[in-house]
Amino acid sequence: MTVEILGRREDQRLEFKSKDALRDPSTIARAVVGMLNAEGGEVWIGVEEEDSAAAVVEPIQDPERARERLWNYLLDVVDPSPSAEEVSIELDPPGAGPALLVAKIQPAADRQGRKPYALRKGGGWHFLRRVGARNHPMSRQEVFGESVRGEEDPALEDAIRRLEEARQRVRDEGDAGLWLGLQPSRRLRLDTQARRFQEITLDPSITGNRRTGWQFANTSHQPRLIKDGIEWGFRSELLGKHVTRITVTERGELRFWTALVRLHRKGEQHEIWPLILLEYPISAFRVARVIYDGLLDPEDRVVADLALFGIGGWSLREGTPGDFFLGNDLSPPQDAPDLTWEPVVFTYREIDEAPDRCGFRLVRRVYQAFGWREEDMPRQYDREAGKLILPE
Repeated sequence: MTVEILGRREDQRLEFKSKDALRDPSTIARAVVGMLNAEGGEVWIGVEEEDSAAAVVEPIQDPERARERLWNYLLDVVDPSPSAEEVSIELDPPGAGPALLVAKIQPAADRQGRKPYALRKGGGWHFLRRVGARNHPMSRQEVFGESVRGEEDPALEDAIRRLEEARQRVRDEGDAGLWLGLQPSRRLRLDTQARRFQEITLDPSITGNRRTGWQFANTSHQPRLIKDGIEWGFRSELLGKHVTRITVTERGELRFWTALVRLHRKGEQHEIWPLILLEYPISAFRVARVIYDGLLDPEDRVVADLALFGIGGWSLREGTPGDFFLGNDLSPPQDAPDLTWEPVVFTYREIDEAPDRCGFRLVRRVYQAFGWREEDMPRQYDREAGKLILPE
């Protein structure tokens, strides 16, 4: 098929991108979003075009790695995140060796409430539709006539607002630390006094977490009842204050905060230990998977947010600490006093099927902020399986 593509022209269902587009995959994402909002189609990466016709084939030397990075990028910037049925990335030719990437797009039916899809970029949502051989911005009528966001989805907008307000309250308190929040767009009524919430802390195997790990719920502290839910806390007598706070509300809101000093284990004084940074968020998604089980439908939305406050002057080491084969360089100290991003919207299906992958997506943005790439993250996260594997 690689040779047969030569001479074909771009049209409603076909677009070509050179292999250099992988350096700025937003151009590929534009084409994917445009086809998701239209009839679907294929985006061939590794094909130079002249006058909209395929002219030169440029096989990608490490296509498996490129495919994984592109897929993870699309999960981050396309809203709603595409499923494997909606977008698949194949190799042409298949097997080992250099190959082209072919993104095959099959949009969901309108009645499923997935359309329109948007590209998240520059702090906003960009709605595009494929018309002929080009991707055009959608009109306001096109967007809000079918939209699953904005005026047509007040529940999702309210969830995003509540999460951002919770983050701002923590920021205003002025304490340095890692904050994580999960907010379902559907209002739930959890029985937080049920035994299951204590079992989550007493038996982490229920959620797939480690007994001795850096996790969302601390096994040495049972939850206490508060006005609208339950709360865990860990107080450091050395520091004379709580250094970890965890809350689950009756509405299904999950909130986690831990002091920045809790992210340090070895190395320089202001150095984040990579495995702690990975396990805390991933453990939270594992807990959320259990808490929301039976209460959320697969396509229900859950908004997630992660932030680091008081991070100025801190560094992050690449690779796996102590593993010199993967490198152990230290990033320059962070200039920004705080690191915050736009919240990410997941479906419960994504959390249920791959909670570790959801947490990994949030942490990947932290690495990017420190100047590292995805391949610089610890090898204990199995990219293919989408799981963090750590010993007890």
